[in-house]
Amino acid sequence: MGADWAAYVEALRHPGTPFDADRTFEQVDIDGGVTAIDRGGPLPPVPVAVLSKTEPFAAPPTMSKDLPAKLEAAWPKAQQALVGMRPQTPHLLATGSDHYVQLHDPDLTIAAVRLIVDRPAAARP
Repeated sequence: MGADWAAYVEALRHPGTPFDADRTFEQVDIDGGVTAIDRGGPLPPVPVAVLSKTEPFAAPPTMSKDLPAKLEAAWPKAQQALVGMRPQTPHLLATGSDHYVQLHDPDLTIAAVRLIVDRPAAARP
């Protein structure tokens, strides 16, 4: 997925907005983030939850038309991999939400946070 990854990173860095030309506008170091995760070691034994979107990603106009379909096909596999990282990880679907679950479904986001925060307390004797 080398060429696809490069196209994806480029689309995220230059999504076709007025900020594309603004050199002072913050950009995410996607490759650096992936490298940091790879080097981060195993996930510590903490409770987690996975919230997943059910709607397609918003694709910038600069993105090729076939790349969003590839992203949509890969996304559920990535989400399942996250669920599999810790035992008893709840997987919550944000019906009607795209990638920004915290904006489209804040109640679900809050419920997930409460679920995780309350988990250690429930496990105490």
